[in-house]
Amino acid sequence: GALVAAWQSARAFDPKLRAAMRVIARDETRHAALAWRVDAWARGCLSGDERASLDAIRDREVQALREEVRRPTEARRRALGFPCGDDAQRLVAACTQGLWQEARA
Repeated sequence: GALVAAWQSARAFDPKLRAAMRVIARDETRHAALAWRVDAWARGCLSGDERASLDAIRDREVQALREEVRRPTEARRRALGFPCGDDAQRLVAACTQGLWQEARA
């Protein structure tokens, strides 16, 4: 959510929407940071099998996200500033290779 909101804050057609998305992006970034801290704490309480199960669930959700980002139409993308096509795939890949891989460490 934080990543898409930040993307939209720079690319949405309507300046008011871009401004609103900047506020939302900051808020979503704070939520994401809290979620990662909770994740790090919770992973320390789990067994190896439980962490592996959590990783498998996360992998399925990342795949679902990859499918979802292929859906926005060009008109919606332009108006709302949604990433789509190759841009969306690069954003998901960056999260997969960066944030989500670090969570497994």
